[in-house]
Amino acid sequence: MLSSFALTISNAIYLELTLKSIVKTIALACLGASLLAAPAFANPSDFPTKPVRLVVPFGSGSLDAVARSLGRQLGGKWKQPVVIENKPGAGGNIGADMVMKAEPDGQTLLFAGPSIAINPVLYSSVPYRLMEDLIPVADVVRIPYVIVVSPQVPARTLKELVDYAKANPGVLNFGSGGVGTASHLAGELLKLRAGIQMVHIPHKGAAATLTELLAGRIHVAVDTVSQYKQYIERGELRALAVPGPSRLPELPNIPTAKEAGVADLEVAAWGSVWAPRGTPPNVVDKIANDIAAATGDPSVRRDWAALGMVPVGTGPAALKTWSLNEANKWSTVIKSANIRAE
Repeated sequence: MLSSFALTISNAIYLELTLKSIVKTIALACLGASLLAAPAFANPSDFPTKPVRLVVPFGSGSLDAVARSLGRQLGGKWKQPVVIENKPGAGGNIGADMVMKAEPDGQTLLFAGPSIAINPVLYSSVPYRLMEDLIPVADVVRIPYVIVVSPQVPARTLKELVDYAKANPGVLNFGSGGVGTASHLAGELLKLRAGIQMVHIPHKGAAATLTELLAGRIHVAVDTVSQYKQYIERGELRALAVPGPSRLPELPNIPTAKEAGVADLEVAAWGSVWAPRGTPPNVVDKIANDIAAATGDPSVRRDWAALGMVPVGTGPAALKTWSLNEANKWSTVIKSANIRAE
């Protein structure tokens, strides 16, 4: 009986030791897995170790030029090339989807325009969830807008345009680069804030809108100053107001929309950098800080100002606030105008 009891005790001790061994093995395995899954750059100064891809979800234009300028600045600082990859299509969704699915190590980034905040409302389905699948890194630039009319329009001020539109509902039209584009939504915001009716005429790109505007077949447009500045200076287009918080150095005599009598009408193109979900916070912070340094460089500020662009250079928190405010604003406009892109 004693021998049987001793055997039982021995078996119990063996079982306990075996269980402890199993638990220890599992714990070590989990630790190893967590170390393997840990950020590749425990020290952010190690970032980057190879060329960085900056995906631009549109073709040539003002924001593409900013992305390339920024890429050159960052490449020089990082001692690694920043490769610009243009991936246009589906209003920017194709490029966003590519970055969302990339390895979250900071080596693949998205340089987005306003569509990053507009598309989740504009499209019935988008491949990403803002702030979840894509996380904010840095707010980079603003590109101011201006409200212009063809010289054939009998209005020399924004108030005169509003008065004429109210007296002749549906007579005026406004052009844009296509359904759901920033210039389309800007025109709809003008209609909403001023309480007027204008017929939307979409085109395949801003260049086509400009051609029709100069020919007088389009009456009104709201788009970037850089797009229209030379034509305003030559008297081929008439600038009525700047839909922004302040007057612009390049158009000092043109009032803001608020000064001209239409409140809460602020529109600007903007460029920002985003990363895939799971990108280590210390890497996000390093990229944001380096972008802030790049946008603060005097030569960059001078070059961008010459193109009618305003450097920003704020980090993730500021970009999150800005983009959510933009999403809310454009959601109201899209629903009010019943706009839908498929």
